[in-house]
Amino acid sequence: MNKLIIMLIMMFALPLSCWGEAESWVLGDMDGDRIVDVSDVSAAINVILNTNNSVNYSGNADVTGDNVVDVTDVNKIINIILKVEPKVTVYKVNGITFSMIEVLGGTYMMGATEEQLPYADNCEKPAHEVTVSNFVIGQTTVTQELWMAIMGNNPSHFNGVQGSSDYGVDFKRPVECLTWNDVQDFLDELNLLTGAGFRLPTEAEWEFAARGGKKSHGYLYSGSNDFNEVGWSYQNTVYCTQPSQL
Repeated sequence: MNKLIIMLIMMFALPLSCWGEAESWVLGDMDGDRIVDVSDVSAAINVILNTNNSVNYSGNADVTGDNVVDVTDVNKIINIILKVEPKVTVYKVNGITFSMIEVLGGTYMMGATEEQLPYADNCEKPAHEVTVSNFVIGQTTVTQELWMAIMGNNPSHFNGVQGSSDYGVDFKRPVECLTWNDVQDFLDELNLLTGAGFRLPTEAEWEFAARGGKKSHGYLYSGSNDFNEVGWSYQNTVYCTQPSQL
């Protein structure tokens, strides 16, 4: 089986009913009940006012990740409750953290929609209506450091040990040079460690998430009409100049 040199769709997915048993926490869930509600807003305010220091909230009060608990964190928790912002669950496995982001299901036109037709291939036509259920998906592609934490190796070409300083040493880059079987082995190991049901997203789920879910605004690409604003290719990267490398 051919290697997937840049595996951009190597992302996790889970049905919303399937949460893992590994160390994990829901951002904004102050009281540990895995639900973000009014009680969490009250708890965050108590942390800000230092009125309830005896309770260990496992860092969930700092929803914005700026190492300060203030009114912006309270606002973000409220936005999560109101579904203005998606719920994020953070997992920690073998010392490496990764985030799963909630995607509320819906119905959309899958394939090349009208604004994309001038740029579409035949395999993207015709656009057709598809409905997906709620799911959660990896907030980023699978990083090399997470792959190494689970599998104990790094198959990536751009991994900093190829003898060229151009590659750098940054294991937060996406893992690549994988086969489908490699990915299934990875998911099996991850599920053993977490007790969850991680899998690859379906094509319909991935496209729905890439389009912005229910918040899509008819862009040509995910969140923009300018590809260079939201995506990487050999045309706009510094160290990758040959299309064959992609």
